[in-house]
Amino acid sequence: MADRIKIDEIDAKILRILLLESRTSFTAIADECKITVTAVRMRYKRLWRDGVINGEKMLLNPHCLGYRHIVDLGIINAVEDEKEVAKFLESKPYISEVVGPLGKYNFYGKVALRDLNKLGEIIEELESNNNIKYVDALIWAEAVNLEYPQNLIIKPLNRENERKNNNTHALTNHDLTPLEIDEIDRKIAKILSENS
Repeated sequence: MADRIKIDEIDAKILRILLLESRTSFTAIADECKITVTAVRMRYKRLWRDGVINGEKMLLNPHCLGYRHIVDLGIINAVEDEKEVAKFLESKPYISEVVGPLGKYNFYGKVALRDLNKLGEIIEELESNNNIKYVDALIWAEAVNLEYPQNLIIKPLNRENERKNNNTHALTNHDLTPLEIDEIDRKIAKILSENS
C-alpha cells in the first residue's frame, strides 16, 4: 500500500479554502493562513505534485434546478456490443457521465429527475435496445449536500475550534427551491461544468 500523504493544519486550511472557492488568490489564502504568499505557492505546488490537488471542477447543484431525484444506472451488455451501446447511451440527453466498466456493469450513467415516475420509462427505453441485457437503477437516498465540497472532511483539523467557528447549517433538499433559469444560464452552466 502506498504511503499516505501527510498534511498539516495549514495544508488542511488551504484545502478547505480552495474547496469553498477554487479561484481564491494565493494572497487571500496567505492572509487567512497567516503565512506568506510564497509559502502558500510552495504548499500548493507540493499538494499538486503529491496528487492531493489534481484539478478544478465546477459542480452544479441539481436540487436548485428542480431535480429532486438522482439515479445511477448500471448497464449490462455483451462485451462485443460495447461500441454500439456506448453510442446509444451518449445519444440520450437524460444520461450524464457515462463511464465504464464499473464493477459488474459495462456502463454506468447518472440521471437527474424531477419526477421519479419517469425512471420506469427511461429503463424501458434503454432495455428496448437489443444490445442491452439489463439496467439496474440505484436511487440515491438522502443524497443531500454531496454537491457541496465543504462537507468533505480533511484531517488533521481541530474539530473543537471548527465547531465553535461554524455557525452555518447544512442545507437540505427542503431548503432549496428550484431556480428559474433561462437558456443563456443553461449554456453558461454547461460550459462551466465541462471546463471550470
